[in-house]
Amino acid sequence: MANLILDDAGRPIPQYMNSSGTFEAWHGVNGAGKIAADDGAIATLGTITDKDANGGDGSIVALIKNLRSQIGRIETIINSAYDSSTGTLKTTIRKPVEIITHNELAIRDTNPVNSGAIDVTSIAGKKYFRVINGCDQAMTLKLYVYSQTDMGGPIYSTTINANTSTIIASDIMPVLDLPLSVVEVQVLFNTAPTTGTVKVQLCGLPG
Repeated sequence: MANLILDDAGRPIPQYMNSSGTFEAWHGVNGAGKIAADDGAIATLGTITDKDANGGDGSIVALIKNLRSQIGRIETIINSAYDSSTGTLKTTIRKPVEIITHNELAIRDTNPVNSGAIDVTSIAGKKYFRVINGCDQAMTLKLYVYSQTDMGGPIYSTTINANTSTIIASDIMPVLDLPLSVVEVQVLFNTAPTTGTVKVQLCGLPG
């Protein structure tokens, strides 16, 4: 039979029967709680190696450990973005660079319209083109992209229908994941538009 064990404040301490058949306080190292493992043995939280919680067969202890680890990662990310002087979170936004912006008055015929070489070394990270054809005619778009290590400049050509927009990312042009030096854009209409505007932007993180 268990003997009554009291804490410093005179409160009863829960007990359990150990493998020797004697009773001891239900607590672990430094006051850590204990649970019953799969085999019925008493295990101290934080002191045993558990099955991988990510595999779907982990114990509750493993799941708790995994959750604690994930929370720690989130706290690290938040702390790195937190500005204690202002009490706000710092966020990084996509920075667009205007490559071409033309209205229909600038595209009066079917001649190609070129942007010229645009320095985009200030744009970092994963990048993409945002293309808006607000004109009443379909547009042929050609993109010349020059990375900082390859000045050959891969070209991409496509047709953008009237009054539509599209995103051209690295799944189409893998070079957009590389550090870029210069981009150049050409737009061409088979029939001169009478209304609308054309806009091409390169979006990425501020360098």
